[in-house]
Amino acid sequence: MNELEEQYGSQVQFIRFEVTTPEGGCEYQRQHFPEGKVPAMIYIDRHGNQVDMTERFLTKEELEKKLKDLIAIS
Repeated sequence: MNELEEQYGSQVQFIRFEVTTPEGGCEYQRQHFPEGKVPAMIYIDRHGNQVDMTERFLTKEELEKKLKDLIAIS
């Protein structure tokens, strides 16, 4: 993901949450993932709307496609 962050960092903001402890994560994660489903990626457009979500590991190619789709709709 670091490579994609370098490539798309000017167009997409990457935010990571530490979820290895009960105190980790954020309120959104606790509300939407009570079973602790990780890895999870939530895609939010520039208006703050959730537009997609994945609950599994993605290959670099899959993640890059998601990023390109998000950029296209923003």
